[in-house]
Amino acid sequence: MRSHQRLLQQSTIQDVLNEGVAQYKDHNERIKKLCKDQGRPCLEFNVKQGYQPLCDYLNEPIPVDPTTGKTASFPRRNDSSTFQKMDHDLRGFMRLLVAINVVCSAVGIAALAFGLDYARRRGGITLPGW
Repeated sequence: MRSHQRLLQQSTIQDVLNEGVAQYKDHNERIKKLCKDQGRPCLEFNVKQGYQPLCDYLNEPIPVDPTTGKTASFPRRNDSSTFQKMDHDLRGFMRLLVAINVVCSAVGIAALAFGLDYARRRGGITLPGW
């Protein structure tokens, strides 16, 4: 059975999380075994380690910041503060969209009511109860 099918068969969020973690670990073990079987080195890298292990593995120098000429700092675009800011910005944008939707709906309803009243006064339409 394929991994996504196993995930879809789980009945609770905790089961989905457990299955996802198990699949992640199984995948990593398969990659390690594949590298070993092929006689290739396998880098187990954690971004918290910075550039050094990655550059050593790739046999490349650590990048230099062209503006300062110093060793570049490792990019940290997926840290919690970045995600919190993105979440905050997205929530603000969603509130703006809701407000625009409410205003547009109110204007549309008012225009419809005005148009119907105008047409009724001119004798163009007859509405029950008007």
